[in-house]
Amino acid sequence: MRSKGKIITVFALIFAAAASKLLPHPPNITPITAMCLLGGALIGFRFISVLVAISGLYLSDLILNNTILSIYYPDNTGIVWWADYMYWTYGAFIAIVFLGQLLKTKPTVLRMVLVSILATAMFYVLTSIGTWASGLIYPRTGEGLIASFTAGIPFLRNSFLGNVFFTVVIFKSYEWIRSMAQSSQASYQKS
Repeated sequence: MRSKGKIITVFALIFAAAASKLLPHPPNITPITAMCLLGGALIGFRFISVLVAISGLYLSDLILNNTILSIYYPDNTGIVWWADYMYWTYGAFIAIVFLGQLLKTKPTVLRMVLVSILATAMFYVLTSIGTWASGLIYPRTGEGLIASFTAGIPFLRNSFLGNVFFTVVIFKSYEWIRSMAQSSQASYQKS
């Protein structure tokens, strides 16, 4: 697949993953981590890979925060452009984009699984620390930090399952699209 076709395919998969976040789904089972890993692995320019992955995430959050999740912003009378949780969440996802570099060469299923588990753990640690550091829910003490980490534990199982599943699916989808494009191109050149 030519470079232009590769980029279009990656962008399309990233925005499809971001859009799927708007569909009903079990808690914490979304393709967002997989989307960030794919961007980090396959978009050559780090700034562009971060921009594309975070843009997809931001657009879906913008829609959710102003529709389904608007009950969490009762004091807001306009559009929710940004929410405090987004600093640590987006920071964690930016780190995951860079973690996607580990899948740049030889993205075997085993590597996909291991990197998605590492990404899940990294997201859990960064967002737990961020929730604690904000001081809004937990006191900025050792006990508060432990409480923040403890509160995140129930979300881990679904996050691990969803991240592993979607990472394999999105990378295998990319490989399938790439092989179909190459077959099509080979058939076209023969005729």
